[in-house]
Amino acid sequence: MSSGTSKKKKDGASTVSKGKAASAGSDVNAGTEPKKSAKRGKKVAVKPIADDNEVEVEETKRTKGDSVPWGKNPSWIAKAIEYLTNNPEFRMKLFSDSTSDAAAQSRAKVQGKETKVGMYEIIMDFVAGVPSASEMEEEAKVKSESGSADHEAESNEEETGVLGPEWKAKYLADRGSLARSLQQQFSRMKKTYSGHVSKLYATGGGLRPEDDQANLIAQIKEQFVHWDELDGFWRELPNYNPIGVLNAKSGANHGKRAGALFGIDAADDILALGDVAHSPSWTTISRDASSPPCDKLIATSEGPDMDELEHEEVEDAPEEIMPKQEKGKKNSGKSESSKAKPKPKRFDIDSLDQAYHEDLAESSKRRADRVGLEIEREKNKRRKLENERQKFELEREERRLQMQQQAQQNQLMM
Repeated sequence: MSSGTSKKKKDGASTVSKGKAASAGSDVNAGTEPKKSAKRGKKVAVKPIADDNEVEVEETKRTKGDSVPWGKNPSWIAKAIEYLTNNPEFRMKLFSDSTSDAAAQSRAKVQGKETKVGMYEIIMDFVAGVPSASEMEEEAKVKSESGSADHEAESNEEETGVLGPEWKAKYLADRGSLARSLQQQFSRMKKTYSGHVSKLYATGGGLRPEDDQANLIAQIKEQFVHWDELDGFWRELPNYNPIGVLNAKSGANHGKRAGALFGIDAADDILALGDVAHSPSWTTISRDASSPPCDKLIATSEGPDMDELEHEEVEDAPEEIMPKQEKGKKNSGKSESSKAKPKPKRFDIDSLDQAYHEDLAESSKRRADRVGLEIEREKNKRRKLENERQKFELEREERRLQMQQQAQQNQLMM
């Protein structure tokens, strides 16, 4: 009995252990199955739901892709320049007022508080011939209050824009897009204008003395239609007009130009006038017995003595009064003159431009004089040839008369 009961107990224990192992295996398989599926499966990207704002942004990006035909419609830029011409204060705010002009007119420098895009939007309102956004809001309020159609007819009569109905509708739908496009057009014109100015005032740019400024500007106008208007807007602004450097062409009176800049009367050009009376005469002396030994010839000048000139400059210079050093304080080793550095003198663009025009006028005058001399020389040559021709005719007539006389004498002798 004991052996039978022990077998039953062993069989029961084995079945229990098998059941536990099976349950444990099922639990292990259950824990590993999701990991295997996670490794084998691919992650699916969940597309977020688009908001209304994102849809509007995508639509505006698509509409902004249309290129504005500025090249096919030159009247648009001309209309914008017309607005800037008629509104100088607005133009100063847009392009930044000139500091030199403000100081010369004893007024404060005009600076714009609006954004650049907002200011170009005002110009585009004039180009399109539509009121601004604020004016349209006020007009809508007036219409809603009055309810009359007369105001609408008056507003339509005032429209003087050059945009067509298609682009006018696009501009009313999105004002900022065309305003930014207009800003880009003015940026391109600024780059073109600066390039022409730098070529006009470039050093060694190949300008000959006989070239006339009118011809140069005429060549620029052929390539750049709005030169006159934009030059009036930007010529005094250093960020638009780089400071031109005059070229070192032959025949230029640089002393007179420098004197005009610094307010000094420049002397006449001695070489140009051909007057050498006031120039110092130089002579050479040879070595004799009384002279000290020297290996080279000595050049002496009959002009003013340099020592006397230096002495006069020293006498004219004001005496510098050294500050008294207080007792108990050590000298730091730095004088006040070394601390206070003088500010460099600023050149005026108008003076440079005036000097440039004076050089051109002098060059034109010299060219006219040379042409006059050539014409007079040709006239003298023609007179000389005419005199020689007349002399030859007289000699031939004399020979003919001599031959006739000789023939008559021969007949008489026969």
